[in-house]
Amino acid sequence: MGLAVTILVAVITPGPNNFLVMALSAERGFMAAIPAMGGVILGTLALLVAVLTGAEPLFRHWPAVQPVAATIGGGLLLWLAVGMMIPRESGRASPLLPRAGFWPLFAFQLVNPKSWTLVLMVVALSVTRNMAAIPILLFLFTVLPAFSLLLWALAGQMVTKVMNGPARSWVDRALGGVLGLTALWFMVANLVA
Repeated sequence: MGLAVTILVAVITPGPNNFLVMALSAERGFMAAIPAMGGVILGTLALLVAVLTGAEPLFRHWPAVQPVAATIGGGLLLWLAVGMMIPRESGRASPLLPRAGFWPLFAFQLVNPKSWTLVLMVVALSVTRNMAAIPILLFLFTVLPAFSLLLWALAGQMVTKVMNGPARSWVDRALGGVLGLTALWFMVANLVA
């Protein structure tokens, strides 16, 4: 029960994945957010499998990998954030945001510090004590992020129904700004560390 709560709290709180899914749903519709949701979920599962099969020592043996991964992940987020903040005519889609589909979000999970921290912590707490926890982790890292991302996609639909015109444009820019600041923080924090 404690693992489920820990994972749920980590995946439902605001973060880059959630903001991008919400923005895609608001701009392109709920169905357009589904590939991005799949990318987040399968990318996190790939990360979980990588950690379970021993990828974690990579960061200990080659400390230079972490800032490189953070720079790649931060760069991807920054690119998507710019797409959210570019002013556009009413009814026109962002030129960058629609590309925030399956593969960009799948790849981002592999360099996402929040995902690494969560997966490493949960694996350390559960698998080291009981190998039978692996199927449970696979289940939890599938169902809980799916539930969370579904809620964020529905929130994007609500934003679309409630806001139009300039107010909506400012919300998009604000979310893009938060995402951009998060991306810069990822990069700076990992280059300084």
